[in-house]
Amino acid sequence: MLDTGLATLERVWRSNVVSCFLTTKYYLPRLLRDGGGRIVYLTSAIGTQAGPGMAPYGGTKAAVNILNNVVHQEHRDDGIRTVAIAPGLTLTPGMRSSVGEEHVQRVSAGYPGGRLGQPDDLIGLVAFLCSETVNHLSGTVISVRPPAGL
Repeated sequence: MLDTGLATLERVWRSNVVSCFLTTKYYLPRLLRDGGGRIVYLTSAIGTQAGPGMAPYGGTKAAVNILNNVVHQEHRDDGIRTVAIAPGLTLTPGMRSSVGEEHVQRVSAGYPGGRLGQPDDLIGLVAFLCSETVNHLSGTVISVRPPAGL
């Protein structure tokens, strides 16, 4: 907390929360005109249980989880379904620049196949969540990581 500057907090807030809020605000009218639809937010496991040094990032992802639930509550009767996907450590350029190799090795050992998640690993889940099969699921956060301790 003591080492985090306001500029960092504002940058992460704009990137993670303001972008989701504005996208929802301007896309939602079209969904309402069309009689409903799906909104899938990408959050993070850190948005449900953060650790030291993760206040800006974890706080913003938690805010998106709440946004997901608020949009659900406000528009569930309008045919709008919302879900937040909260993956664990995923191999992206941003992840690589923020964590060390020792952390990557330790975490990946508990993941299926002993490897970190890849962005493409979420495609099937997003397609499923956007299908009519899950018409009754809304306003929730889906964790996409091994349980703690594995």
